[in-house]
Amino acid sequence: MAGITLARYPVRLDGESADVGDAEELVVLLDVLNGRRDREVLTQLRPHLPQIIRRPSDLPLLMRGLGRDDQIFLVEAMGDSLADALQTARHLRELLATIAEPQVRLSVIDTLGGPGLRKLIVSARDLSGALEWTYAQRSRRLLELLGADYLRRLIRHGDDLALTLNALAEEAQSALLDSIGFARVAELTRDARDLALLLRALPPTISATLLDQFDRRQLVEIIGDRRAWLYLYNRIRPDEATQLLARLGADNAL
Repeated sequence: MAGITLARYPVRLDGESADVGDAEELVVLLDVLNGRRDREVLTQLRPHLPQIIRRPSDLPLLMRGLGRDDQIFLVEAMGDSLADALQTARHLRELLATIAEPQVRLSVIDTLGGPGLRKLIVSARDLSGALEWTYAQRSRRLLELLGADYLRRLIRHGDDLALTLNALAEEAQSALLDSIGFARVAELTRDARDLALLLRALPPTISATLLDQFDRRQLVEIIGDRRAWLYLYNRIRPDEATQLLARLGADNAL
């Protein structure tokens, strides 16, 4: 069977022409030019970059040799094809991990948009992996683009939520909890382990608000027995234990 012939796209510089068929050839061309004509090359190839950049490894390969503004140009030129090039949440995380500049990470998130992010991020673990490399307002932007309804579908249990919260700074934690609703958080908390994981992931101000969502009956059902209480007690802060005791009553906690 005959091999597949790649389409090739011309670049013309100073009266000379070179053809580019894939990302590796583009990297070689940019290396030969030694960074002096990166934008000129990318601008000429812009309509064809989604055809040139087809594999998850292509973008990190190209990004390493580009300056910040050219990285942003490349990402935005990919447009709706960016998610298809990345293919999975793991490759999105790996791309974000190679990017040093916050503005470029934000460009990746904004270019993917809600549809692209939802195509890649299909589990709470995917979400946590992406959030580890976004930070600050970029984390909040990613959560906004995914949308509250999709976040509620991704985060199905308390341990899913704890995994996600551990990847966020306090401000973004508050934004996530506001998005899915504290009432929903209480519904996700199945047992003492879930409650312990959530409380350990949260700072005191937020954990106090979380505990306020539970009434005595819910806490008795979640904690269940003395063994579960001891498990929980050994994993939370003294102020959280005091708040729980106040809601349970000492006889139910000891």
